[in-house]
This record gives sequence, C-alpha cells and structure tokens, in this order.
Amino acid sequence: RSNLEAGKYAGEFEFQTDLYKQVWAPGQDGHYVFYPDLLTKAFRWRRAVPPIVSISEDGESLPVIKLQTDVIANPKTAQAITKINDIDAAKYIEDTVNAASYLQDVDSSYNTMFWSKSTAAN
Repeated sequence: RSNLEAGKYAGEFEFQTDLYKQVWAPGQDGHYVFYPDLLTKAFRWRRAVPPIVSISEDGESLPVIKLQTDVIANPKTAQAITKINDIDAAKYIEDTVNAASYLQDVDSSYNTMFWSKSTAAN
C-alpha cells in the first residue's frame, strides 16, 4: 500500500508485478494464488527456444544444465550452460522459480523450468 500511495509504480504492469512478487509468490501455495490479469491475460509467457534440460553426464554426478538440441545432437559434446545473464545458471533458475512458482516443493519448482515431454505437448 505504501508503494502505491508513494507513486512508486509507473503503470499497472509494475503494480501487478510487485503485487504478485510481494504478496502471492512468497506463499508458494497453488491453493492460495492469484495471477494478475496483465501477467497472464495480456501476454503469453513461453520458454525460450531451444529449451534447456538438466541432466547428469554419467548417471551418478550432479546434473548440469544444457541446451536440449545440443544434447540430442551429441550428448557427449553438448556443453554445460554455466551462466545466464552473467549469473550462475543454477542460481538464476533457482532464484527465478523462488520468485514466481506456486509449488511448495523447491525441487518441483526448479524442474518446471526445464523441457519435458508434457510441456512440449502444449
């Protein structure tokens, strides 16, 4: 309320984004969620193409982030993505889902950022 009264917002988009980030997103509860109309009706948010995947290189080591198309072309030479917008890739993804996910489980939220057959079907 104080930000609204102080005129912090240049427009409705900034207001709705802040409302979502400050009030609804921190709860990470799909049963208690509100998506402002400018964030869900005016735009269609999509994952970038090509999509990213998180895979273990040997089936035992921790997963790394790679481009799905590179993995399909040659899994052995596909390079790991280490940075996104000059931030550690895993941290960037984790911070993004923590700011926007409605899922309570951190791992489930993290996994929503990656390509899967079910999301590709849309």
